[in-house]
Amino acid sequence: MTELTKRENQVAGLTACGLAKKEIACELSISYGTVSILLDRCYRKTGTSKLNELAGWWLNEHFSLGIDFEELKKRGTPITSKMIRGIRTFVFDRRW
Repeated sequence: MTELTKRENQVAGLTACGLAKKEIACELSISYGTVSILLDRCYRKTGTSKLNELAGWWLNEHFSLGIDFEELKKRGTPITSKMIRGIRTFVFDRRW
């Protein structure tokens, strides 16, 4: 598993909840610029490049969903907002 710092993990988790950069900054009481820097670090460490991809990665890692995002990329399947909303709904509405 890719090691994110505590703050990077918080930012990635908030992307999985559907928050935008400005909302993440407000929620964590940090600047928008700091959020951008933390997201860049998360992207580099996880091999993602967009909020949607990072959100999917975070949900997959923390809930052991077993989704192979690398395989999706190889197939040319885009990781869309709709896909992430479906995963988010599955995870948060599920009765564990």
